[in-house]
Amino acid sequence: MSRHLDAETVSSFWTDIQKATAQSNSLAGAVAQRVPHMSGSDAATSQAAANALLASLTQGGLNSQRLMSSMYPPPQFDSGSLPSQALARVDEQMLPIGSHQLQQHQQSASQQQLPTGKISSSEAFPTHLQAAAQPATQPSASDSDEEGRAKGASTNGDRKSQLKEKNRKAQKRFRERQKSKLAESEEKVASMTLQIEHLHNDRLRLENRNSVLEKVLEMKEIEDAKPAASSSGAPAFEVPEETGKEIIDKFRLQQGLLLTVRPEQPINLSIEQLRRLSWEDHSGVWRDYVNALAQCLVLANGDANSPAMERMTQLVRECLALSAGMAVANPRGTFAFHSLNMDAAAPSNAEGAPGPDYWARIVKELQLAPEVRQDLKLARRAYLTALSFIIKDRQVLISSLEAATPNGGNYSSTSHRFLASLDAADKLHHNMQQQHSCLLQFTMTVALRLAYKFQGAILIVQSFPWSPDVLSIVDVVAAEDGELSTGVCLG
Repeated sequence: MSRHLDAETVSSFWTDIQKATAQSNSLAGAVAQRVPHMSGSDAATSQAAANALLASLTQGGLNSQRLMSSMYPPPQFDSGSLPSQALARVDEQMLPIGSHQLQQHQQSASQQQLPTGKISSSEAFPTHLQAAAQPATQPSASDSDEEGRAKGASTNGDRKSQLKEKNRKAQKRFRERQKSKLAESEEKVASMTLQIEHLHNDRLRLENRNSVLEKVLEMKEIEDAKPAASSSGAPAFEVPEETGKEIIDKFRLQQGLLLTVRPEQPINLSIEQLRRLSWEDHSGVWRDYVNALAQCLVLANGDANSPAMERMTQLVRECLALSAGMAVANPRGTFAFHSLNMDAAAPSNAEGAPGPDYWARIVKELQLAPEVRQDLKLARRAYLTALSFIIKDRQVLISSLEAATPNGGNYSSTSHRFLASLDAADKLHHNMQQQHSCLLQFTMTVALRLAYKFQGAILIVQSFPWSPDVLSIVDVVAAEDGELSTGVCLG
């Protein structure tokens, strides 16, 4: 720039410098008035900004005056051309701003009445001035805000990620606990189901044991109360025609029947002795077998491998052999034995014979397998078919006997009727032998099928004081499986 400027231009420069200096002084005074009314971090920030601004303005004004003074001396104003008050203001504005002037501005600001309450840094010092007042190395407020927001967003993101991870782990632990509890519950259910099944089987065994013990006690009480049997000898019984040779061969009865129910005194009965065996003797021997089998059932307690099992099997076979021998050799005594109550002191009628419910309870205790039930039903059908033909023949014979009834006429007519009656009686006797043989075969088939492990012993013991009624037992099985009753099959 050329140093040769006219006086008017130089005067204009100096006027501008003076105006700028005056404005800086005015702004500094305003800042000095605001700062004392701030509090906290705002006051500290504003104070630092104000000091930096004042120092910058003061240094700027001095540098401008030195520069202008070195280049262009200040113009000399004619005292006559300017009022004295203006000259004084110009001289005062020309002075640099020092620390003493800032103190004066602060004192005058403290004496002025300002609004009450806290004043934020934004009200005391505009944001663009605060940014200008900060040192060059210090970041601006907007940059700090952006960094804070970025840092806050990053922190929030980290917290959300941590929360999601925490929730995921908690859900995984919850699912694992639920799965473990479910598996534990299923294991408990399986274990309890098995325990219930075992308890059910134990209950059945205990019920059977209790029934056996009740029967033993019952028999003992009856035996104690019953008078001694007469020893006058057994009455003579009719010796029937042997219709069960097959049964005799099967049980080897030709050499006699060995009964070991009394180990200290075994009994060996021949066919002839079986023919003469009385009802009382037959019932007494059977009672001994019931007692011995009851004791075996108690000792075995449902264990098929028990030492008592072998003894039990032997006793059941002897009972079957005794029944078969009596049925072949002494039919009359067999029918008397099956029709009478063994607790009676003497033979009596069978009016008090047990009904279907009595035998249904025994069938339940036997727990027959499906294949056994099927075999029993097949044997029943065969027996009922054969019996139906025997019944038809007997009805004809009965009609013949009725026609041969004596009418009190002449000797010739009486003789004719008598001979017709004898012929009908022989045919009736043969018909009854057929019935007995059919019944014997059916009874032995069913008895042998039931003489398996505990079933034979339970049948004999639980049937007492009656003999096992295989006909009623098979009828119960057939009824439970939905087959026709005996009356319908024979009707």
